[in-house]
Order: sequence, then C-alpha cells, then structure tokens
Amino acid sequence: MRSLTRITYLSKLIGVRSLSAFLQLELFRVYSPTVTKTNGEKKPVMMNNDVLRSVRYMLNFNNDHLLKILALVEMTVPPQQLASYVKKEGEEGYQPCPDIVMSYFLTGLILQKRGQDEKQPAPQFERKVTNNIILKKLRVAFSLKTDDIQAILLTQNFRISLPEITAMMRAPDHKNYRTCGDQVIRYFLKGLAARVRKG
Repeated sequence: MRSLTRITYLSKLIGVRSLSAFLQLELFRVYSPTVTKTNGEKKPVMMNNDVLRSVRYMLNFNNDHLLKILALVEMTVPPQQLASYVKKEGEEGYQPCPDIVMSYFLTGLILQKRGQDEKQPAPQFERKVTNNIILKKLRVAFSLKTDDIQAILLTQNFRISLPEITAMMRAPDHKNYRTCGDQVIRYFLKGLAARVRKG
C-alpha cells in the first residue's frame, strides 16, 4: 500500500484545507454495492459497514461513540451519514461506508483503546482498505497476539494455522503474504465480539 494520507496527531494536520475537501468528496461519493478492488484484491464494500456495526455492538457503543472515535483523528462525519453506514445492506437509508472512513475509524479506535503516544510516528490513513488492514488494525486496537486471533477463530469453529495468520500480517509485497478472506473477517468479528462482551 503506497497511496497514503499522512497527518500528525490531533490538530497538527498537513494541508488541512485540501485534506478536508478530499474527505468531504470521499464521504459523498457514490460507491458500487458489490465490490471494490485493492491491490488486485476484491472486497465487498459492505464489509466496512459490518466492521462498524460489530465494533459498536462489542463495545456497547452508540453512534455518538463512533463519531467521537472519528473525532480523535480529526474526521467529521455528519450524524445522519454515519447512521447510513451502520445499516445493513437492503435496509432503507443504507449506504456503503467508504474505505477512507473505515481507515480513519480503525486508527481512531486504536487511539481510543490504547491511548496516544507522541513518540510514535504520525498515523497513516489508507485510501483503500483490505481485509488484511482491517485484521491488522483490530489486532493492534485490542492488543491481540497471533495466537489470540487463532483462539478467537477457533471459538467459531474456524481452523487456521499460526503461519497462515502471520502471512496475513505481512506487507502485500512480501513473498509470504496471504490475502485475508471475507470469511476470516466475519468469523473473527463474531468471535471478537463474544470475547469482548464477556469481559
């Protein structure tokens, strides 16, 4: 992934005006309800909506909490727009959540869960989000190890080896990189929700 928008923490933005204009265009762009293509990989657009709903459920959040997470990384989404992103496909008012919003949300979730560390490099925001990126950012947000991910998937009767999970964490250009499938993400979200809500 090379096409990234880089900002510093909180209000220390590079090119605030141009970034804000770009984000507004991304928020209201019309997306295909089928798939997007990222680095040759296809990902259902509705997967982003699934992630938002799952995180909201597992943390017992409402939409205001999701807006506050986005605010941690200086992204403003109109409440009615966010409401359309947490609807299921086929529900009235449903809109697919853009990748750029998903990227900002997952980075904000990391800050919300783990706190802000000024010593760390400024976060990077991907314009295109793959399942691998979703898995990696959720792992960081919830402080999970590779064997934690395996255990979570096993609770959903989904068997996967540790080397396979490690391969999903690799950079796309790594020789051992492996694409994270939709089924992995869906079972992982279900298992993670059960784990978090159990406490």
